[in-house]
Amino acid sequence: MKTTPTASLRRSAATLTLLFAATLLAGCSSSDDEGASAESGTSSGVTAESPFSSELSGPTEAESGDRLVLTLTNSGRLPDAYQVAVEPSGAATLERTEFRLGPGESVRFAVDVERTPFVVRLKSIGGGLPELVALTVGSAD
Repeated sequence: MKTTPTASLRRSAATLTLLFAATLLAGCSSSDDEGASAESGTSSGVTAESPFSSELSGPTEAESGDRLVLTLTNSGRLPDAYQVAVEPSGAATLERTEFRLGPGESVRFAVDVERTPFVVRLKSIGGGLPELVALTVGSAD
C-alpha cells in the first residue's frame, strides 16, 4: 500500500498533537502544596509542579520619588509571557510592561513611585494561567 504525502503529513500532525496534549496533561497533575508567598512577594498560587507558575517580589513600602526594583520569576515548567500594570493608573511608572521568560528565569525591572499606595499586577499573556498576581506597595510611614 502506497502512502501519499498528504496522508503522511496528517499522521505526523496527529502524532505531534497527541504528544503535546499528553505533555500538558501530565504537567497538570493536582497537588495539595500551594505556592508560597513571602512578605515581600506573591506567587500565582499554582504548585511548582504546574507547567505555569510565577512569582513577583520586591519592596512593599515606598515614598513618592523612590525607585523600586521588582523581580519577576517564571517558577513554572514551561515558557510564558507576562504583562505588568500599576493600579491606580499614574501612581507609578514601569520601566517595562511585558516580559517573556523560560522556566526558572527571572527578570528585574524598575518602578518609579509617584504616590502610594498602589498595586503592581502581573498576568500571564502567553498561554499560562490567566490568574493575576499582585504586589501591594504602601507608604513607609
